[in-house]
Amino acid sequence: MVTAPTQSSTWPPGSAPPQDLLADALSSPCPWKSAEVETSVLVAMRDLRGFIQEQERLGRVLRVSEPVDPVGEAGRILSRSEGRIVVLEQLRGHAVPVVGGVSSSRELVAAALAVAPAEVVTTLRHARQHPQSVVAIRDAPFLQAGLEGSDVGEAVPMLTFRPGADHPYTTSTIIAARSHRYGMNLSFHRMMYLGDNRFSVRIVPRHLSLILQEGDGEAEVAVLVGVHPAVSLAAATSASPEFDELQMASALVGGLETVELDGLTVPAHT
Repeated sequence: MVTAPTQSSTWPPGSAPPQDLLADALSSPCPWKSAEVETSVLVAMRDLRGFIQEQERLGRVLRVSEPVDPVGEAGRILSRSEGRIVVLEQLRGHAVPVVGGVSSSRELVAAALAVAPAEVVTTLRHARQHPQSVVAIRDAPFLQAGLEGSDVGEAVPMLTFRPGADHPYTTSTIIAARSHRYGMNLSFHRMMYLGDNRFSVRIVPRHLSLILQEGDGEAEVAVLVGVHPAVSLAAATSASPEFDELQMASALVGGLETVELDGLTVPAHT
């Protein structure tokens, strides 16, 4: 397995950034800084689209309508989002928009879980200790949304975070895999795109490594993009191999809808 080299999402010191299309917007006050979060307006949304729509209604989303370069410029804008959700509507070379900063502050995480910021840790602890069964359904929107062509590099926008870097990366992708012994596992992986539908993923001696050992170095996986923050939080939780991240996410949202995909259980809204 090829190990992906470490890259930084910040602009390299000493280099000249591209023209900032959003200087005024990025320097404007963020709603989180001007007032306490009103728990009465925290709404639990069970998919990322609904969560973003609710946060946009509350003024916590920054939309960029100007074309943005996926090499350097997009990563720079995202890194300066200051705890806001950022939607890049026009990424040069792609028809699909890019969303970032979804869990970039405790306040956003709290909003996704429908709790006050001070209750985030206790809410996560409770969900870990009291997981909830998922809600299995037969169909999901993503199963109906076919992509034209077979090149994932063309269908899915990926960012090159520093000018001069050799490859683009995905940074919020989750790998779903099934262990014959322990069941489903979700884990975060930063993936370097090599071209020709191939990625390089660093595998450390943890759960995905165990699943690969079960399959003599091979495993059927699904790569998840655009999930609800609760799924991301569960996938980032360290626990024993038999721990079911999907059930933790289900406890966080009050019932996570899932579908079966080639023998894998995955969130229906992804």
